[in-house]
Amino acid sequence: MSDVTRPISDMVRSGWIIENYSAALGSYGVLEHCFHMTRSSARKVVTVRARLMGSGVEVTELEI
Repeated sequence: MSDVTRPISDMVRSGWIIENYSAALGSYGVLEHCFHMTRSSARKVVTVRARLMGSGVEVTELEI
């Protein structure tokens, strides 16, 4: 079994739409991918970046 997570793919499959995307270096020098997602009247910003220690990704969701 794979430890790879695909948070954005899972959200799109559940009905979320990607409205906008950007990428930038975060405060620790790690590339962060930011997605503006919408579904019906709900909106959120999802930030995805590689973990500093170990494998996988960190996902942060902010309701707007």
